[in-house]
This record gives sequence, structure tokens and C-alpha cells, in this order.
Amino acid sequence: MRQELWKDIVGYEGMYQVSDMGRVRRIMGYQCLMDRIIKLKFSTRGGYTQVRLTKDNVRKERLVKHLVLDHFCGLRPTPKHEAQHLNCNPKDPRLTNLRWGIPSDRIYKSGIPNAGRLTRSSVESIRDLNRQGLSRRRLAEIFNVCLSTIYLIVNNETWRNIND
Repeated sequence: MRQELWKDIVGYEGMYQVSDMGRVRRIMGYQCLMDRIIKLKFSTRGGYTQVRLTKDNVRKERLVKHLVLDHFCGLRPTPKHEAQHLNCNPKDPRLTNLRWGIPSDRIYKSGIPNAGRLTRSSVESIRDLNRQGLSRRRLAEIFNVCLSTIYLIVNNETWRNIND
């Protein structure tokens, strides 16, 4: 079994570390008697894992995927780049599952770039089939997109311009 790699979080050196496995820990001596893995929270938008870091009584929420990529791959190359999950699972912030990419680079479940590109008619079909009782998991398989994409569509958090 491979050893988990840990790096100090920039701005929080000697206080917090992030690992290539997507975990964050508080370092011994900083408000604790021993190294302690911090329990991750899930953001309300998209279900991404996040962590609260505190320094000088100032709390900051940080997405774990950004911490992992920033510390193991370098900072975001351009403002257009985003953290992308290769397995479409927003709860999986392991380095092996992440990369910096631009939106047109997204790889969907099939592993084919842009294979899941949706159209207006497919979004209308997704919403209609969901109302008829087809599971979101099945819709993701049919339309070859991530489950989170289906969630955002049926909850009208994306493709809002299409009214049913």
C-alpha cells in the first residue's frame, strides 16, 4: 500500500496539511495535542467537499479539490481553468481523480470528451422523464452525463432558460 503524501497548506504552514488522498489534518501543537484528520463538510452547491480553516480567529471555507490541486499540481493555470473530477463524483477529492481543465475539456462517464453534451431537447426530455418517475441514476446513464448534472437540471439550478 502506498504512503499518503501530506503538504502544508500555504498560509497555514505548521497548522494544517492536505494530502493527495483529499484529506485535511490539523497539526499537533496547533490547538490540539496530536495530528487530527478534519471531518469534511459538503457544500450546498454541487455537493463538493469543503473544510473550514481557522487562523487568528478568522475562519475560511475552502474546497478540498482546490487545496489538493493547488498543492500537488500547482495553482490554477488561467482563470478559465476549473477543477474537474475525472469520475464525476464531487465527493471524491483524491489527486488521482482531479485535474485542471477548461469547461470544453470535461470528460463524462464514457471517458469520451464532450460525449455528454446536452441540447435543449435533451434537457426537456430529462425533466419530463424525471417527472414520470425515471430515476436520476438511470437518466445519467441514458444521457451519458454525471449524476450531479442530472440533479442540477431537474432542480432547475442549470439550464434555467428552458421553462417547462
